[in-house]
Amino acid sequence: MKERILLVEDDPNILRTNRRILEREGFEVLCAASLHETRALLAEAKPDALVLDIRLPDGRGLAFCEEIRP
Repeated sequence: MKERILLVEDDPNILRTNRRILEREGFEVLCAASLHETRALLAEAKPDALVLDIRLPDGRGLAFCEEIRP
């Protein structure tokens, strides 16, 4: 079973490039372009890792990390 990464990036070019790289390395990649999308994906999928942009259109990635950190 492939390890699953949730990639959060609002720049479509960076998202596409990073997704391709991670998929070539054998990861299953879920993508989101906002914190709203990220919350929805986290509710339904259990990724093994989260790669998070610091600045997103609907909030700051570091604040989100503090929010979800146990």
